Amino acid sequence: MFIDPIRELAEAIRAMGVFRRNKIPIEEKARAVLLYMAGLSSWEIAEELGVSHASVLDWARAVASVPGSVHPRERRLVAVDETELKVNGRIVYVWAAMDVDTRELLALEATWSRSSLHALLFLRKVLGRCTNKPLFVVDRGPWYGWAFRSLGLSYYHETFGIRSRIERFFRTLKRRTKVFSNNVNARRLGVRALNTILSIFQLYYNWLRHHKGIGGIPAIAAMSR
Repeated sequence: MFIDPIRELAEAIRAMGVFRRNKIPIEEKARAVLLYMAGLSSWEIAEELGVSHASVLDWARAVASVPGSVHPRERRLVAVDETELKVNGRIVYVWAAMDVDTRELLALEATWSRSSLHALLFLRKVLGRCTNKPLFVVDRGPWYGWAFRSLGLSYYHETFGIRSRIERFFRTLKRRTKVFSNNVNARRLGVRALNTILSIFQLYYNWLRHHKGIGGIPAIAAMSR
């Protein structure tokens, strides 16, 4: 089955009411956002589409800031992990949380360092996508214990098994970041630009990417079955 990612992203943007004004067709905005996620610079996209590079950045940030891309709901089990990415020669850490049952990506964030405080702040973000306090599964990273105890959360360690799903996600993410990371000026922008791209990737992963493990449909669609 042929999947048109521009059309599907445009439909998701319409459904979430991202843009109040649409002088430029939503399909063109969706195309710009996907190209930005794929690694083209805002200047390259602007030249291709005949718009200003500031407009491209505005569209990308608008889509990245959509609060409704992950709706709070009761969750049984959440897998949390972190990995290293290299951006312009500098190491950054990307944290990810996934609902094990729905495959929904709950949170995705990059930080310069990896500590118990970073873990606590990330877990608070994850709890904002939950209406309860689910059980968490993590690896044996020393930064997790204090964070979980401080938030009164239950967790257990697992190296393989259920956590393999989030490991597969990171492999997908790393393939994508090999393309776009060189266009992120880590020294000038910090992780702000990377987090914009990660937020777009999160929306793509939940709303557009077709997952073999849940019948070849996006995670959001699987939840409505």
